[in-house]
Amino acid sequence: MNPETSPTWQACGKSIRGASHVRDQRPNQDAIAWSAGPGDGLPLVMAISDGHGSQRSFRSDIGAAIAVDTLSHVLSEFAGLPVTDFLSLKKDAARILPHDLEYRWKRQVLDHLIQYPFNERETETLYVYREKEEGKTPMLNPFLAYGATVLGVLVTRDFHLFLQLGDGDLITVQDDGRVVRPLPHDPRLLGNATTSLCTRSAASDVRIRLVPNGQTTPALILVSTDGYSNSFKDDTEFLQIGPDILGFIRADGLKQVSAQLGEWLEETSRVGSGDDITLGIISRLEEAPRPAPTADEPLSQNTP
Repeated sequence: MNPETSPTWQACGKSIRGASHVRDQRPNQDAIAWSAGPGDGLPLVMAISDGHGSQRSFRSDIGAAIAVDTLSHVLSEFAGLPVTDFLSLKKDAARILPHDLEYRWKRQVLDHLIQYPFNERETETLYVYREKEEGKTPMLNPFLAYGATVLGVLVTRDFHLFLQLGDGDLITVQDDGRVVRPLPHDPRLLGNATTSLCTRSAASDVRIRLVPNGQTTPALILVSTDGYSNSFKDDTEFLQIGPDILGFIRADGLKQVSAQLGEWLEETSRVGSGDDITLGIISRLEEAPRPAPTADEPLSQNTP
């Protein structure tokens, strides 16, 4: 990053109902939310969630909506904490964010459940019998009905933070087009298996990385649900979307990319996974500093 330029951060995103969901008359079970501060756009918060959509997770669209709302508030509050030193900040992130996220999400889920109780059929669906332990009392996990994954990004003037629970993708793109995954692959995510907000170990399964701003600050950050990456034949093909989108933004601007995003994702779902797809885009734009006025130039002008 050129120290003589002033970075401005912007964001856009889209969540589309997957082709198979349209065909089967199922709702979009993804959700997305983002917010940006005034001026340079910081602090910038992005959150996306993917509801499980299984038979037992019949309220996962609601769970996903609660997830992005919860994570947005948790990250916004974290952005307001004073930054003393980076090591302390990393410890605070690991100590505060996972537990706040799980507690607040489950609190909101219970509030929704009190207002809209399960009927008898839904309750029976949620009972989980322990395998090979006949005679044991069946367990009821009401949070499973709302089960969802969640991913988030927080960008401030001092650092950028990545958070992930469950499947989905976080990638960054450097100015030269190099693509980096800020969080390594989680070996527990095999097939349809995923960590989730609905489990008892949700807080301990949250993965976080905090990176100070500097020369490695990315030009682009992409956040997506797994319906997007599953639409490509392999990871190499999927990761190429990073440099491609960065090129589109530099050529046409983020506003134009945002206008076309829904159409792109719908086509990707149609020819790919058929699943719901959500993509969030965070872009760093470098704006050259205005030159100092000459002796004959007024300090301000009314003309554009």
